Amino acid sequence: MKSKVAFVVDSTTIVTEEMQREYRFYTVPLNVSDGKTSRHETDISDEEIYSIVEDPELCKHLKSSSPAPGDFADAYEKLFAEGYDDIIVFTLSKEVSGTYQTAIMAKDLIEDESKSEHVFVINTLLCNYGVVNGIQSSLPFLSQDITTEQLVEKINENFENSNLMFTILDLKHLFRGGRLNKLSCAIGLLFKIKPVIEMVDGKLVLAYKMRTKVNVVDLFMKRISEFSLKYKKVYLRFVDLNNIEVIEQMKKMVAEKFSNVIISNVSRVGPVFNVHLGTQGFGISLTGVNE
Repeated sequence: MKSKVAFVVDSTTIVTEEMQREYRFYTVPLNVSDGKTSRHETDISDEEIYSIVEDPELCKHLKSSSPAPGDFADAYEKLFAEGYDDIIVFTLSKEVSGTYQTAIMAKDLIEDESKSEHVFVINTLLCNYGVVNGIQSSLPFLSQDITTEQLVEKINENFENSNLMFTILDLKHLFRGGRLNKLSCAIGLLFKIKPVIEMVDGKLVLAYKMRTKVNVVDLFMKRISEFSLKYKKVYLRFVDLNNIEVIEQMKKMVAEKFSNVIISNVSRVGPVFNVHLGTQGFGISLTGVNE
């Protein structure tokens, strides 16, 4: 890289310890409210949010909210003070959260106005583990002799060549949080299906209605195969919410069938996404790279 670059993520993007050791990441927390108090997502344990989400009464009042612009501005100021030339910001898709717009607004709060043009906010079109996967696919670009503007172009291309799908046990959490419309939720509950949610143009869509987990696995494997044929290299990130057996099965199948797929997995999505997804499910995120 021709410049010294740091990264900012919101707290729904849980970067790995390895990423944090090798690169400078700054996390700006979203907030979770129970109707009485609001707390940073990063201050809530998985055990605590699980107990609230699974309680029929307590979960009724759960909501999440974006950080304030000042929170992002503080991150920018801190990183510039540490000597970084440019900052690249990864947030949830702007179609599902106001966090992207908040990060944009924060650029105007930087004390040195000339620094604002050195902050690049990515509309990832994804969320959570999908954003992590997109970041992971882009990190090799940092070893190239390119400008930050060229890096951002490559990052945007990777995120455009991405896909995210997941299935969950109960649609009520997505509906309650406003991430799924009433009709889609009613259909899912009525027919007791395995809903497959997909991110399409940055939005959460009930894309498929499956009868069994086997059907869902077959669908995911088909999508992985499509990416494997289309791209030279594919980054695949699994997420399991108390469904590790299914993921282990799929990891084995992928390793046996596709030599160009780089596999990683995670077993947590953080409190904000537990609010909207619940505690049971599994999914995939894919990013294709042709370099």
